Amino acid sequence: MTGNLFGDIKFYNYTIDGWRENNQLFEDIFVDQNSAPALADLDNDGDYDLVIGDYEGTFHYYRNLNITSVETKDDIPTKFELLQNYPNPFNPSTSIEYSVPSSEYVSLKVYDILGNEVTALVNEQKDSGKYRVNFNASSLASGIYIYKIQAGSFIQTRKMMLIK
Repeated sequence: MTGNLFGDIKFYNYTIDGWRENNQLFEDIFVDQNSAPALADLDNDGDYDLVIGDYEGTFHYYRNLNITSVETKDDIPTKFELLQNYPNPFNPSTSIEYSVPSSEYVSLKVYDILGNEVTALVNEQKDSGKYRVNFNASSLASGIYIYKIQAGSFIQTRKMMLIK
């Protein structure tokens, strides 16, 4: 956002093609020469308000009454995926993230190094999306553990290390 010698307020959006002027936002605002705009939340409502100082020392205050925005949704996954846990190594808990591209029954289990099941973290129908589950291993001994996801014909395993 800039002000200019003639008192116009200009707002620019960055696009793939570079910076583009957006005249619609401030087309009804007129101030004196050498205007200097700033955005601040002056009324403590959580929204930015426009303050413009000009050459004569005058400040113009424009309160933001309405917010127009577009809700964005996370991209829908296109494939099943089991990510590496984080942190790894861990003590005593870690997060495991996975993606499901379509509604599917999902099983996510943790095994010790001998292949014995330690716990089932997920064992239910899941809609498409990205998920995160916390694994608390405070009652387990230090060592390497395997976690395995199974959803339909998709199966994937990963290793994680508990260090106490």
